[in-house]
Amino acid sequence: MVVVKPKPDATPASGIRSTLYKVYSGKLPDPSTLNPLPAYADMEPDSLPLICRMNITSDKPLVDSIFGKVQTGSILSYQHPPPPPDSVVIHEDAPPFPKVPLDGYHLQPTDCSYE
Repeated sequence: MVVVKPKPDATPASGIRSTLYKVYSGKLPDPSTLNPLPAYADMEPDSLPLICRMNITSDKPLVDSIFGKVQTGSILSYQHPPPPPDSVVIHEDAPPFPKVPLDGYHLQPTDCSYE
């Protein structure tokens, strides 16, 4: 994050600028240009970048995660699994919640006074 001195006629938000994320404001490229396999066709399979070896396809089964359905083997599938069903314990013999406010209850005056 970069903190810059705000200009005299600028809004207060212009004083802080994040360098962590640069938004892409242009038109999105054609989906065929996002396919990296033709560019790496002459490389050995073991030296390919991860994007070429991820094998993302629509026929892979989906598994549950805390974010919903994700592909089997994805990072979300094992780093953020759904919570186990036994993580919530329901006590059958727990007393019912009290009615709030309680009938007939009044706050007593305090001995402390502020002048």
